[in-house]
Amino acid sequence: MKKLLYIPVIILLISLDQLIKYYFNSNPEKLIHFWFLELNLLKNYGGLFGLPLFGGIFGQIIILTIITLLWFWVMTTKSSYFLTCGTSLILSGGFSNLIDRIYQGYVIDYINPGFWPVFNLGDAYISIGVVVIIWVVLFGKFHN
Repeated sequence: MKKLLYIPVIILLISLDQLIKYYFNSNPEKLIHFWFLELNLLKNYGGLFGLPLFGGIFGQIIILTIITLLWFWVMTTKSSYFLTCGTSLILSGGFSNLIDRIYQGYVIDYINPGFWPVFNLGDAYISIGVVVIIWVVLFGKFHN
């Protein structure tokens, strides 16, 4: 039952990323300088951080991974707070980028730190979620 409380957060995270993507997709020439970051549109036809895709198999792997994580998220009734948060972050980022792939044919990236490949909030959600889950697996408890 507690996991139902995460659904609005997941929807909020997806919506935030999608709104920013919509803004940059609607204003492709827009360039915003923010501290050491540049925010601007980059159409990513590749995979995570622009890595090349290997035919249609990559898309199938993404969908299978999201379905597996969603199943894991629903079925683990006694998982720890951090494990649930990490999985929720990965689902948020995965769904947000999947929405782009389905409707745009590419993922909209917009955060350019200059020293790292261009990414979006969905990528950040996924990366942070993976780190949280690795931390729980190595050092934490799986159950409350």
